[in-house]
Amino acid sequence: MINNQLEAVFQGHTDIVWGVDITSDNKLLVSASFDKTVRIWNLVNKAQEAVLYGHTDKVYRVFISYGNKFIVSRSEDKTLRIWSLLTKNTEAIIKTSDNAMYASGIPSKLKNKIYLCTGFGISTLNIDENRIDHEVFFEKIFEEFYYRDSNFEDQFLPKISFTNS
Repeated sequence: MINNQLEAVFQGHTDIVWGVDITSDNKLLVSASFDKTVRIWNLVNKAQEAVLYGHTDKVYRVFISYGNKFIVSRSEDKTLRIWSLLTKNTEAIIKTSDNAMYASGIPSKLKNKIYLCTGFGISTLNIDENRIDHEVFFEKIFEEFYYRDSNFEDQFLPKISFTNS
C-alpha cells in the first residue's frame, strides 16, 4: 500500500517552477522559476531559507555544484549565475553575446567546475580559478575560427562578466 501523506507545501514562487535540484546530503532543495528568482528550501525544517534575486528574465534551470558549495542558475536573460550556497551571494555571472545561447550549464560531480554548453561547443568554468577554458568545439570550423579570428571568442563564446573575488 502506498502512503500518500503530504509532508509540506513550499509557497513563495509567484510563477511556474521550472527546475529543481537537491543537495547531496538531502537537506536543501533549490528551485528555479519563471518569476525570475531562485529559492532555497530547507527540507528538514520544511521552510524557505532564502530568495536569490538577480536574473532579469525567467529562470529555467538550477544545479548544485560538487560539495554543495555553489548554485548554478540559467535564465532567459542569457546568463548563468553562480551563487554561494553558504553566503547566498552572486559569485560570478557568465554571459554570452546575442549570437549564442546556452544549452546548459552542468556542474562537475568531481570538481568545482561547470561545463558551459553552447551551440559552438563546451567551455569549462573553473570556479576556484575564475577562468573559462574553451576546450571542445562541435565543428572543426569553430576551432579554426577560434584560433584565426580574435573576435570569435568575444562574439560567440561564454565569458565572465562579473566576479565576486
